[in-house]
Amino acid sequence: ANGYTWWQLRTTAGTGWAVENWLTRTTVTPAPQPPPPASGKFVINDTVRVTESLNLRSSASTSASRIATLAAGTTGTVVGGPASANGYTWWQLRTSAGTGWAVENWLTRATATTPPPSGFPAGTTVQVVDAALNLRDGASTSNRVLAVLPQGTRLSIVSGPQSGSGYSWYQVRSGTYGTGWVVSTFLRQV
Repeated sequence: ANGYTWWQLRTTAGTGWAVENWLTRTTVTPAPQPPPPASGKFVINDTVRVTESLNLRSSASTSASRIATLAAGTTGTVVGGPASANGYTWWQLRTSAGTGWAVENWLTRATATTPPPSGFPAGTTVQVVDAALNLRDGASTSNRVLAVLPQGTRLSIVSGPQSGSGYSWYQVRSGTYGTGWVVSTFLRQV
């Protein structure tokens, strides 16, 4: 029209027409795409087992403070994640040592076919095999922590096992720390 070539344009201001002489072709750079989601190896509330000694950290980073070192065989419940950091996929776990983040490479889903730990009859002397084990006033992770038992602490089995919060618990007695409940995963017979 009127000797000009017109182009219909759609802009943030709306749709209209412009003369070709006053237009310049440009290449639009697409907005950066977010990274693909981290793997879905686990889902919230999965019970997982540590396959090798593994650090439990305060956040999903190799530089985050260490809450505990989880021994092989330790179990926990997935409560968050996944998150990607430092080239790893991290999962937030609730364990007897606390809640924190761990790298998925050393975790496996615990299955119902996993045999339960061997039982300890009343009167058996056992020893704490983890760096720190919570002694609680009942057989649940929601019970109050009475003391934190250091690795090597010797205990006498009072009763158990009893199930609670996805763990097998024993009531134990210590001359130093008193009587309470601990998760069986972190005990071995002396």
